[in-house]
Amino acid sequence: GLSWGARCYAAVLDGVPVALCAVLTQFARRGAWRISRLVTRPEFQGLGIGTRLAEAIGDMYLAEGLQFGVTAAHPALLRHCLRSPKWC
Repeated sequence: GLSWGARCYAAVLDGVPVALCAVLTQFARRGAWRISRLVTRPEFQGLGIGTRLAEAIGDMYLAEGLQFGVTAAHPALLRHCLRSPKWC
């Protein structure tokens, strides 16, 4: 399950959620947030929906002057983050 303090966001297509992103504060770092979970329904994987959702959420937090990052283990997400100037 998700932490009780998670902020959850969804990508929705025709009223159906296709991706979910959960964001948590970073422990002992005031004003810093991180993606703790990013999932996309199997039939929508590989289309870039999850990464676009993550970047849109990151843009929101950065616009508020907050720090934002991602804790990732999935190879595709790691490759995307390494290639993107948004995830230095």
